[in-house]
Amino acid sequence: MDKRILGLLVALLVLFADQYTKHQVRKHIPLNMSVEVIDGYVKFTHIRNPNSVFGISLGKKFPYRTFSILTIALFFFLLLKETDLSFIIIYGLLTGAAAGNVIDRFRYGEVVDFIDVGIGNKLRWAIFNVADASITVGLIVFLILLFLKERRSKQEVKDNDFSRNDLGSDS
Repeated sequence: MDKRILGLLVALLVLFADQYTKHQVRKHIPLNMSVEVIDGYVKFTHIRNPNSVFGISLGKKFPYRTFSILTIALFFFLLLKETDLSFIIIYGLLTGAAAGNVIDRFRYGEVVDFIDVGIGNKLRWAIFNVADASITVGLIVFLILLFLKERRSKQEVKDNDFSRNDLGSDS
C-alpha cells in the first residue's frame, strides 16, 4: 500500500471526527451554553468563531476562506509529494483539519468551537474544536521532527568530519 493513502485516510478521519463532533454540538448544545464534561476542567461550550485557530483575529478583512483553501491545497500537495511516513501523517492531520474548518466557514460564515478546558472559571484556554487540536498537534510534531532531522544532519556532518580527520592523521 502506498504510504500516501495512509495520509489521506488520516485527513478523512480528522475531517469526519471534526464535522461529526461539531454536528453533535450544534444539535445538542444551544449556542453560548455549556455542558460540564469533567467538573471544573473540561466543558463543551458551543460558540461560533469568525476568526482563526483559537479565536486569533487576523483582521475583519482577512480572507479566511481563500487562505483556508490555499492552505488545504498546500498541505494536500505536500502530502502527495512527501516520502517520509511521519510527515505524510502530519500533512494528513493538517489537510483534514483545514478542510473541517473551511467547511464551517462556507456553511455558517464562521467556525463552530466547543472544547473548553481550564481550571475553574478563571483560568480557561481559548475554546477550540477537533480541527484546531489536530492543527496544533500536527504543527508541534512537525517542528519536533524538523528539529530532530536538523540535529541528526549536524551529527552526521560532525561524524564525517571526524572520520576524514581520523584518516588524515595516519599518513
